[in-house]
Amino acid sequence: MVHLKILLLVILLLPAAWGTSSADQADVVTNTVITNMSDLVEINRSPGEVLAFKFRGMALPFGMENLLAMMSGGVVVFVDFADKVPPGVMRGDIIEAEGLTYGNMAHTISASRFSRIGEGGKLPDPMDVGFDDIISGLVDMQWARVKGVVRRVESSSGCTWVSLRTGGGRLHIMMPYFLHKRDLPVGSEVEVSGVIYSRCNECSHAMHPYMVVLYDDCIRIIDSKDPFSLPVYTPSYYRLPAYGHGPRNGIRFKGVVSHRDATDGFWISCNDVGVHVRTWSMERLEPGDEVDVFGFVSCDLAGYSLVLEDAVFRKHGKAPVPQPVKMTSPLQASVNDARLVEIQGTVGPVQWGLEGGRWEVINGTNRFDVLYKGIDVEKMRDVMVSGSSVRLTGICVVDPTADSGHVSRSSRITFRILMRSASDVQVLQPASWWTPRNTAVALGISTGSLALVLVAMMTVVRVRMRREAEERRHQEAVDFERIRIAKDLHDVVGANLGAISLLAEIIEDDHPEIPNVRNISRTAVSSIQGLKEIVWMIDPKHDSLDELIRMLRSIAEVMLAGMDYESNLDCIASGRPVSPEVRRNILPFFKEILHNVRKHARASKVVINGTLESGELRMTVADNGCGFDPASSSGGNGLGNLRQRVKDMHGEISINSSPGSGTSICFRVPVE
Repeated sequence: MVHLKILLLVILLLPAAWGTSSADQADVVTNTVITNMSDLVEINRSPGEVLAFKFRGMALPFGMENLLAMMSGGVVVFVDFADKVPPGVMRGDIIEAEGLTYGNMAHTISASRFSRIGEGGKLPDPMDVGFDDIISGLVDMQWARVKGVVRRVESSSGCTWVSLRTGGGRLHIMMPYFLHKRDLPVGSEVEVSGVIYSRCNECSHAMHPYMVVLYDDCIRIIDSKDPFSLPVYTPSYYRLPAYGHGPRNGIRFKGVVSHRDATDGFWISCNDVGVHVRTWSMERLEPGDEVDVFGFVSCDLAGYSLVLEDAVFRKHGKAPVPQPVKMTSPLQASVNDARLVEIQGTVGPVQWGLEGGRWEVINGTNRFDVLYKGIDVEKMRDVMVSGSSVRLTGICVVDPTADSGHVSRSSRITFRILMRSASDVQVLQPASWWTPRNTAVALGISTGSLALVLVAMMTVVRVRMRREAEERRHQEAVDFERIRIAKDLHDVVGANLGAISLLAEIIEDDHPEIPNVRNISRTAVSSIQGLKEIVWMIDPKHDSLDELIRMLRSIAEVMLAGMDYESNLDCIASGRPVSPEVRRNILPFFKEILHNVRKHARASKVVINGTLESGELRMTVADNGCGFDPASSSGGNGLGNLRQRVKDMHGEISINSSPGSGTSICFRVPVE
């Protein structure tokens, strides 16, 4: 219901002059009051002012909540109420309404006051009109009646649209779905009563008439025979029928489908004559389907094949696909229009689109187009190559507007071939790629590409050499600064710590009664050892893995002195550099492990193993001490520190231990 309401308002309120500007359509309310409904006819043809009105006429409610039709003297307008149609208004009641017109569309008015004067009366007989009367605009806004043949019926947005063939043209009729529930078979002869409205495009001066039907009893079916009960005609009997002739202006054929196009209907072969059928039906058809077709002869017919419009069809079997007719010359196109044909030629220029392609094919001195729409476009690219000699199969479609129909032997007929699939192309001789033009292009591209490659290679080499030189200079500057810092730490801080240690020893010897002097000496000695490790880490000559292993062995000798331990680190010999993260973390990490062994393990044997595998330093420190439970251990931050340092080195650690079974700590870290 909501869709229908919106559709009716859009249809009735669209401006009559599509080509005018907004300034030309400005609404101006005047003091003139229109009391004669027939005066609105002239306003509708010459829109402009917004006028006040006061009408008395017959009410024609037709099911809309806020729209009411109103008739006076055969003229019908639509009254728009802000809320809804007043209750109790019946068909034929005499009413009075006041309000304003819509300016550019005088047949729709807005009511501000409404009153019911009397009871219902009889709906007057409509005026009989023909298409010439309708297209002239003289019956605009009139209660009228037309006769014609139903050409097309379709539903959209809550209403039914009927295309009616009447006289010499076509009239579109709009019926709300709740007003007409009977079937209107295509080809039925009907009599329809309703309100005629004509819209004129001021740019093209074209009239666009249509009719609005208000009630179900306004449609009377005169003859509703099944169109498929009519006699079947064949082209040999009904050759090129003129537009407007034939039974009920329609014609029935039987034939075999030769091609189906998603946007332009399908083609059938009937008694060896091609017929183009245009239909709105979405039913799937395949070549070889036998069909029974009823349609209307196209008014675009210009002397070639038969074209049916607004056709309906029924499938009733399968048959062999019609064999193509061999065309030896494009001059034979006029007698083979709409037929499945076979023709040879040389592929010319090619144009590709998203869903297909267009090729120009040369046959002697004549040229014609080949169209293809399908899903295997890439396959068509491989066969339809410019310069190839091909044999094509498809529907021949002659352009009737480009030729006179009497073609001499020297004339050029404009036609195209509609291909059905990639199998409709047979390559007789592939195109030679090495034409003079392509050869020159290939040589030019090759030479240019070689030059570009050489230039690119030289540029890459120069950039790489410049970058490496800059990196070397930067590294040399960093190494120089590291050496300077290491030397200053060793010479200044180391000397001062040594002096502090020496002074503490002298004070301890001379004054043993002073407390904590020995602790000062021990702290100074420990600081000197830590400083040596920092200097070692900063000095760039210790960046190699060999120097790292040497330092680890030295730490083990000092921290495990007096214990039975075994070090298997000599097998690691590599001059590869070690990353700063590993150099910065591995010494305190290793010392933390040995400190735990010395202080807590109570071990009699310690084994240190190390290997270098896949760029990773893998080490194991195992003891036969008292062991512990790693899951329940809560003493200090030792294990947490170990895991954090391994994480900082982007490595992994595993701790295997249990009470009474010793401890094994395995870790691996990337060297670089």
